[in-house]
Amino acid sequence: MNEPKNDGGPAFPQPFLTDGEGRLKSPGMTLRDFFAAAAMVQLADPHVRPESNALFAKSCYAFADALLAERKNP
Repeated sequence: MNEPKNDGGPAFPQPFLTDGEGRLKSPGMTLRDFFAAAAMVQLADPHVRPESNALFAKSCYAFADALLAERKNP
């Protein structure tokens, strides 16, 4: 069985927007998405940027996944 992808949870949680059971009504962007967007800024340099858009997007999320994995290390 596949384990769900670690998305880091909400990037900017607002606990006052819950459904009464502690779940966010509109969690918005995940921390993984936020990290990928931050990586996109660095990879946008034409000297570093991968040639295809698909590879560019995959590279951004690879950086995000590495950041999320590193957060688990003390």
